[in-house]
Amino acid sequence: MTRKWTKCGTEFMEAEEIDVTGEMLDRMAWRRFSDTPSIGVMPGLFIGNAIRELRLPRASKFAIRALSSGHAIIGIECNWKDGRERRYFVDTGSEGIPIASDFHAGDPALPPYLDTNSLGTVFSERVTA
Repeated sequence: MTRKWTKCGTEFMEAEEIDVTGEMLDRMAWRRFSDTPSIGVMPGLFIGNAIRELRLPRASKFAIRALSSGHAIIGIECNWKDGRERRYFVDTGSEGIPIASDFHAGDPALPPYLDTNSLGTVFSERVTA
């Protein structure tokens, strides 16, 4: 596995004094979309928009972890042809900042693609809700 931290995420966490460690990301509890009948509106919209706007292929799992700062870490797992990726964001409530990604090389099982066509927000380097 290869973990990469983003420059904008590192700068944001330093400025806001948010302490996110690799160990915290490793301990996140992942859930399959197909096994989760519903989640909160705001995390659900964030996840759906991130998948659509960032064109994450075959999203299969997500994870949410609350932080003591009032922010949350949201993780999305997607499956590329050459491996599986987990992307992590800090959700501030009004924007989402990409902080890290993990890439697991290999041939993942390819789940059905999550349909998010009905959701819309523009995502860029900083994801804005």
